[in-house]
Amino acid sequence: MKLAFGIFWAACLVMIAVFVSQTAQKRLSDLKPPFTCAVIGDSIAEMVAPFLPECTHNTRIGISSAAVLARVLAEPAPYSVRIISAGSNDPNNPRLPDNLRAIRARGPVIWIVPSIAVAPARRAVKLFATEHQDPTVTFTSGCCGIQARVHPIRPAEIANAVRGTALWPRK
Repeated sequence: MKLAFGIFWAACLVMIAVFVSQTAQKRLSDLKPPFTCAVIGDSIAEMVAPFLPECTHNTRIGISSAAVLARVLAEPAPYSVRIISAGSNDPNNPRLPDNLRAIRARGPVIWIVPSIAVAPARRAVKLFATEHQDPTVTFTSGCCGIQARVHPIRPAEIANAVRGTALWPRK
């Protein structure tokens, strides 16, 4: 009888411990900060931004990588990830790698790789991202008249590729 009584109480204690553990795990997951993102950059970022409505947008047509950096530095929030398009407007800038480094210093980045039409910027972004194991997304260019060689045909595909990177949360 004493043995059965002891087993009963031991089973009760195990059930209570499991319940408390599950409750604590749920509360810990509730404390995890929510996912936040920002699309920052040039005209390519501006074309992609509407397809990432869950992100903050800070874009402007024609800006240099230094101007993209200034926008990143001006952002008040620490984002889970930034989606960056930089270098297409200053592909031969000797400070481009330094600007990319300073952008990345602010937190995780998913890089939108410039078009092949601006090969020096494309090489710089790809090299930097590879060295730092950052995710990149590429696109097929062909949109928008005189700048057709630089801009994506389907910016929605860039947004979908961004959502497929390792830095994007899984549902």
